[in-house]
Amino acid sequence: MPHLETDDVRVEHVRSNDRFAHRILIRCGDRWLPVLESVEGTAANAWPQSPPWQQIVQESVGPNGEDVLLGVGLSGNGHWSIAIDKKHLNGSEDSESQSLFVLHFDIACKISKGADFLGSTWQCCEGWAIATWTPEQVFVRNNSRADSIALQLDANHGVFRYSESPPNGVLVLASSDSPALAKTHRWAFVVRRIAN
Repeated sequence: MPHLETDDVRVEHVRSNDRFAHRILIRCGDRWLPVLESVEGTAANAWPQSPPWQQIVQESVGPNGEDVLLGVGLSGNGHWSIAIDKKHLNGSEDSESQSLFVLHFDIACKISKGADFLGSTWQCCEGWAIATWTPEQVFVRNNSRADSIALQLDANHGVFRYSESPPNGVLVLASSDSPALAKTHRWAFVVRRIAN
């Protein structure tokens, strides 16, 4: 199962029919708790709710051999690509409450004619809910836990949208540009665990 993790946050992929679905997890003590899971389309969807990753591989890149996840997929007239790597946070204000590393997701889709939808979609896992959100930033919390850990997502490219549809809401990060434009669209975000 392709995965990548920092000390506090992990992404793991699992085969789901003709593509890879993924979950974002947070470390709580010696366990990993699932927080968000991707909402996938099917082979019948030309423009699925999340990119159709048909291949995901782990590679070592750069002079230090850092692990990254690389993926590609095809659907409709779109060609999707993704790179997930670990980024160091410069100037972390509080190293006790924030990890020094984040997971960075960089996603693109090249289309030769207009699309209906281009973005990534997640549902909150059981026990977790969107606490606050803006188009640039999202906080996901588990209010049943005594501690106040949360997952923070920051958009580098694209905008977040949130719908409180049952049971746990749907979170979307989509390209800022209209999907009707024939071009390469990009959306990217970083994810980290925080504690207050």
